[in-house]
Amino acid sequence: MLTSLPENIIGQKIWDEYGSIIGTILGTSYDENGFLKNIVVATGDGDVRSFSSQQVVFTESKIVSRDLLTIRIEHLIHLITVSRRRVKVIDRLYREGRMSSSLFTLIKERDEKLLKTRIQELNNLLEELRRKLESLSSIIDLLSETRADLEIRFQEGEIDESLYRELSERISSLTTKQLRKKSRLESLLERGSKALSEEESVPPETELGEQPVIQPKESRPKPIQLGSISWSPKKKEDEERGPIVIHMK
Repeated sequence: MLTSLPENIIGQKIWDEYGSIIGTILGTSYDENGFLKNIVVATGDGDVRSFSSQQVVFTESKIVSRDLLTIRIEHLIHLITVSRRRVKVIDRLYREGRMSSSLFTLIKERDEKLLKTRIQELNNLLEELRRKLESLSSIIDLLSETRADLEIRFQEGEIDESLYRELSERISSLTTKQLRKKSRLESLLERGSKALSEEESVPPETELGEQPVIQPKESRPKPIQLGSISWSPKKKEDEERGPIVIHMK
């Protein structure tokens, strides 16, 4: 996200995140605090569009506009991951007796409420993303039908070869762009769905200050090497069978 722009930005091209030029930057607007608010762009088809500073990323070679929906989904996925990790840490501190019961209840209730809100918001955005993918699929199908119709018209002699090649290349370019966009959005949908389906593996709560008791494992003492003498002490129950045995090597 940009809060300011480099000098001489007016007149530069702005690209979408799939590698196509959107248009030329005409100007910018700022809020009352002097931070960048919007970028005004003249598109290639003669239209005018305004992009918020949240959408714009300035790289070393390009100014790129990103889709706000994808930005919001990616941000929520990150926040949900952080929230779940935080809830687990709170539970662990409580079980180890390092947090009082009242503080534990206060913090956990607040964090779980925030996590629930974020999950619901992400769920709503993913529904919007699914509708967007359905629209993309329809566009891709339409391009496929258009390409087939163009091929038929060319074979029937309704259009000449030069126009056929020009339109074929344009349709292929548009189809490639839409397929690339669909692939990225499907990947984002998969990540978002995974974030929603991940269940918290929180261990059962214990009483404050309760510590797990570790039972020592019974083991037979190892032989002690004394020069060329090997001495193996016996267990207590073995003493009834006879004296300690010393083996001479």
